[in-house]
Amino acid sequence: MRYELAVEIERPPAEVYAYLADPTHLPDWQADVEEVRDAPGGPLSAGATFTEVRSFLGKRAVSTLEVTAAEPGRELALRTVSGPVEVTIRHLLEPS
Repeated sequence: MRYELAVEIERPPAEVYAYLADPTHLPDWQADVEEVRDAPGGPLSAGATFTEVRSFLGKRAVSTLEVTAAEPGRELALRTVSGPVEVTIRHLLEPS
C-alpha cells in the first residue's frame, strides 16, 4: 500500500527538516507515538537508528527505524528495521 500526503508549512524547508530530523519531536506531532528511545543526539544522519514505541490497533508496538536518506533541507527517509509493521517513510521538503 502506498499513501501520500502533502502539507504546506509556513516555514523554510531547512527549519522543517531540523524539526523532523530530531526523533524526540515525534510524540509532538504523531499522537500514537508514546516514546522514542536510543535516538542519537542532534539531527539524524543516514544509517542512524532509533526505537519508537507507539499505540497501534490498541496495542503497544515497538519498532526500530533506520534513516535511509538524510539531506538537510530537502529529504528525510526512514525504514523499519524491526517491529510488527514494515514501513518506508519519505519526507520530501520543497519551498512553496
